[in-house]
Amino acid sequence: MSGEKDDRKKDEVFQYLIASTSLISWLFYFLFYSHLYTIEEIKSGITFISLAAPFYALCTFIYYKRLYKAEIDTKIKKIS
Repeated sequence: MSGEKDDRKKDEVFQYLIASTSLISWLFYFLFYSHLYTIEEIKSGITFISLAAPFYALCTFIYYKRLYKAEIDTKIKKIS
C-alpha cells in the first residue's frame, strides 16, 4: 500500500513539473523569438500560458486531493 502512495506522490509531483516546465519554456520561447511576433501576440501568448499553467496545476491539485480523500474514505469504511 505504501508503494502505491509513493507512486501517486511521484505522479503528482510530475504533473506539477509539467505545469512549471510549460510556463518557463513558453516564456523563454517568447524571449528568444520575440522578433517573429508582434507585441500583441506576445502579450496574448504570455497571458494564455500564465492562465493555463496555473489552471492545469489547480486541476491536478483538485484531482489528487479527491483521490487521497477517496482513499481515506475507503480505509474508514473498511475499519467500520
